Amino acid sequence: MAGETQLTCEALLSVRLQPFGETAEEWRTQVRRLENMKELADAMANKARQADWEGENANVTRPYVIEQARQFTAALRQARSLAEICEDGYQRLRTCKTDLETVVAEAEERGLSVASDGTVSSPWSHPGLNEDYESHAEDVAATQEEINSILERAAEADAAIAQALRDIAGDDVSHFNPVQYASLREAQQAYEDAQEYIRYAERPGELEDEDYQRMWEILREHAGDPAFAENVALGLGAEGALDFWADATSNRNLAPGSPEWETMAGLQRAFSRTLALATQSDSADMVRWEHEMVGLGDSWVGDAENVKGFQVMSSLMYTGRYDSDFLLQYGDALVEHDREYMEATPLAWQDDPYHPLNYTTENDFGYDPLNGFLEALGHNPDASTQFFAPPSGFRPNEDGSNLNEALEYLALEREWRPVHGDVGTVSPSLGNALISATTGQPYDSLGDPDADQVRDLRTAETARVMEQVIDLFGNEEEDLLRNQPQLASSIATMTGAYIDDINYWVATESEEGRQRNEDIFNPPYEGHLRNNTDEILDFLGVLGHNETSHSIVTAAQHIYTASALDAYPATVDGEYSAENFRSASISLEAAGKSLGILDEARIDQLEYEEASREEAEQSLMSWLGIAKDSAIAGGVAYVSLAITGATGPAAVVVPLAAGVGGEVVSGVTDQLMSPPEDPGNGNSDSDEDVEIRRDGSDRIISYWDNYLANQPVPDSDLDNYSLRVEQAYHEGSNHYQKEGEVRLQ
Repeated sequence: MAGETQLTCEALLSVRLQPFGETAEEWRTQVRRLENMKELADAMANKARQADWEGENANVTRPYVIEQARQFTAALRQARSLAEICEDGYQRLRTCKTDLETVVAEAEERGLSVASDGTVSSPWSHPGLNEDYESHAEDVAATQEEINSILERAAEADAAIAQALRDIAGDDVSHFNPVQYASLREAQQAYEDAQEYIRYAERPGELEDEDYQRMWEILREHAGDPAFAENVALGLGAEGALDFWADATSNRNLAPGSPEWETMAGLQRAFSRTLALATQSDSADMVRWEHEMVGLGDSWVGDAENVKGFQVMSSLMYTGRYDSDFLLQYGDALVEHDREYMEATPLAWQDDPYHPLNYTTENDFGYDPLNGFLEALGHNPDASTQFFAPPSGFRPNEDGSNLNEALEYLALEREWRPVHGDVGTVSPSLGNALISATTGQPYDSLGDPDADQVRDLRTAETARVMEQVIDLFGNEEEDLLRNQPQLASSIATMTGAYIDDINYWVATESEEGRQRNEDIFNPPYEGHLRNNTDEILDFLGVLGHNETSHSIVTAAQHIYTASALDAYPATVDGEYSAENFRSASISLEAAGKSLGILDEARIDQLEYEEASREEAEQSLMSWLGIAKDSAIAGGVAYVSLAITGATGPAAVVVPLAAGVGGEVVSGVTDQLMSPPEDPGNGNSDSDEDVEIRRDGSDRIISYWDNYLANQPVPDSDLDNYSLRVEQAYHEGSNHYQKEGEVRLQ
């Protein structure tokens, strides 16, 4: 920063610094005020989180109150930064001014003259005027050096203050800027480190491994600093950012797992997060940067010009949360170009395993730009929900009703190259993006024991995406899930997240019955999924075919149903509640039907594959293990648990009935962690099928028996509902056998 601003001696001596000091004190006063206001805002936000709101209050008012509380936090952070920068800047400039005043006064006492621009002179410093001219000349030079040094320090402080204040203030007039600096030196260091990173990135062909290590270190040191991120992005420019990563990766041939490989993986993640953070800025310069980046998508970039802008940018999207507007603009352009390029070029997006663009994901070398982009959607639920929103007029299960074009293209039409070592016709990144779009959560936050308690963020918009998923993957004629098994875990996770609305449709085919059940199956968004009962049942049958999806949805169903038994106890304050008893029995009946379909479909699939009966039994009888450290606390409304099934780790996301988790739920998770006793091997396939079906039915009946234990339920109610609950599992099983004759042909 030195030398960026020219300050004259007169300007520094005459500057009035008192207002600057007063400004610092005013900001400290504002900090104290905001600290008090933030306490009140936080209390209001906590009340909003705990409030039993429904409908518009739940979907609009609660998020609004919480967002306003966050704004108080941001305002306090910004005020603290401004107070520190103003105080630090004031002290620096005051020191410079005091030092200059001292030097000038002492110089004048020695007979030296200091001009307004800081030039020092003496009438006795010229040869021939007196015998001591040399000492006078040395005094002039030394004084001049002192003054120049002070002016340079003042100019550097002035430039640092201006840059820091610009970084802290930002360009978004409607929100407080999240930049936070504890001192002027910290702000100055962030700016200088950004310039250092840019200097490295401008010469990737000359860099050694220690240089890449230093670049990674710089990004780590300033992770989360939006001003630093924007300075890096704008300093490189859109084309410069692409050229850097294209050239850095093409110049290296590294062994996977080597220290050098890990350095590049770390640098890629950090650079991705930095660019993602930069896109959160609404400054005119960043808006222009984003527009230029999209425009470079179909251009060849880097010195070798062997990769396109879309490939390089997407390889920098595997981590970080990119701005929604940028992702939507980028995604539209990418999908349009991908359609044309894939059709015209047989080897479109051909991998180069010797020079990968992506070092962070095994077997995905980053050359297919859809993968990285879909991962970015998976980390930004708002963008993914918008990207996969259905066209106006979409109605599920209705002839001539169009799906979202991008979803239809990616799931049905596009020819995918295998990634992540999977064999199939689609990338699992599509599933990650759809989880984000349907749940309102970043996909990799689900089932994470270190993540905060996941909240139910489903909305009418996320439900519209889920309707399309059911419509698309529940179509047995397409049989997508069989051909795209790498999506099984994702589709099942989405289904678990909507298990309350799934059960709403499973419980009854009668419109009158559904109206009576509104209070039992009541999702947080207005209305319900618009898929009809037949489509929902077909969808469950498709999920039942796959071992992974069968296991995840089964676990979700058990947890949700147990929460219903917690939510609707048969007695309240010692008095029998007919309404609660009905709600619990309807919930258990719906669970029995859906589990009967899931199990029957899985049996059918194993028979189709001619698997051994022992394998079939093992698959259905060894229930999922739920992580023991993932206890479900009472009073939560939405849970996300890590689970382990036969195909590896996954997540189950479950809304809890009436927002209640308690003893019954905990008991069910204990059962899921402890497999039932092995029923043994029968003498025939049909005998073993009977055992499998009997166990599924017995689980439902055991819940019913435990629920009824020592409860004063009138015989009339008991007779009315017990038979329905006991027959529910077999009803679901029979429905699948009757309706699903063609699904495996």
